[in-house]
Amino acid sequence: MEYKIIIVNYNGCSDTIECLESLLKSTIQNFQLFIVDNSLKFDDFEMFKKWGQNISMKIETKFPELVFPISEKSSQDLLYLNEEELYELKDIEQKIVFIKAKENKGFSAANNIVLKYLKKQDKFDYIWLLNNDTVVPVDFLHNISEKFKTMQNTIGIIGNSLCYYNQPEILQCTANKYNDWLAHTFPLYECMNYSDIPKKAIYNLIPIGASMFIKKECFMEVGFLEEDYFLYFEEWDYTSRAKKKDWKSIIFTDLYIFHKHGTTIDNGNNEGKSKTLFSDYYLLINKLVFAKKNLKWYHLPSVYLSFVPILINRIRRGQWDRIMMIFKIILGLKYNLK
Repeated sequence: MEYKIIIVNYNGCSDTIECLESLLKSTIQNFQLFIVDNSLKFDDFEMFKKWGQNISMKIETKFPELVFPISEKSSQDLLYLNEEELYELKDIEQKIVFIKAKENKGFSAANNIVLKYLKKQDKFDYIWLLNNDTVVPVDFLHNISEKFKTMQNTIGIIGNSLCYYNQPEILQCTANKYNDWLAHTFPLYECMNYSDIPKKAIYNLIPIGASMFIKKECFMEVGFLEEDYFLYFEEWDYTSRAKKKDWKSIIFTDLYIFHKHGTTIDNGNNEGKSKTLFSDYYLLINKLVFAKKNLKWYHLPSVYLSFVPILINRIRRGQWDRIMMIFKIILGLKYNLK
């Protein structure tokens, strides 16, 4: 069973390197890594080159048993490319491929850089979209591979539990339940102790986008990630599109990785705006984008009404700079984050 793992980096090379080191400690190594650097500057890309050259660097981690010792890399196992160079190659043999994006067009577009290359490939079984701010236990890939062997052929999207990096015994959540009338998801087992949740397979929920597997046949039929979202809702949209083509999803609650949760979004200054404003904007505007694209017409009135408590909450918190933003989103007017 072969995996293509896609990781998007945005001003987070230390997190990405920590993630890569944990993957390279995996008990099975039947995977190829693609790291797309979405950073505006070349600082992170240069750090990746130093890491590939085995230049000593400090790596801070709460999971030394999963990250250390630092792996010894061979130059024959690494490749550094830009977008154009990637598409000129037919069959990349190197295990770790770093790709410098021309510009930051968002999470979906960064993943699509690699997905467009993989569309022409055949030597893999699953694509794993993995956040760079994660740490993966050594037996995770082996354990999920064993589950894939007995899985129904109609399952195309797979997720797993995510535990907080700083509180590894506590779940971020395992999956999302979606409410069509509110265009809102409700996290399953959110902030519960991992030892207290049922360990089982759950069907037809939305996996957490920080760790989502896509079966090759599902990807070939459903296609690329939707780039309209820039950030958030990508996994909701993909799961919805797959469902329309009769693909099912499954969540394995008994398998987990560790997630820093929000680090990727918060890296950089987002053009001087706070994480909250940046997150607020894309969460709310994509709520409507997703609803209009995937829901029935009769769901839309209640989706718009669901903005009322959101407005009230912003007023209650004294977040006055958010009020105009929300009204412009509702009215379909452009709001400038810069």
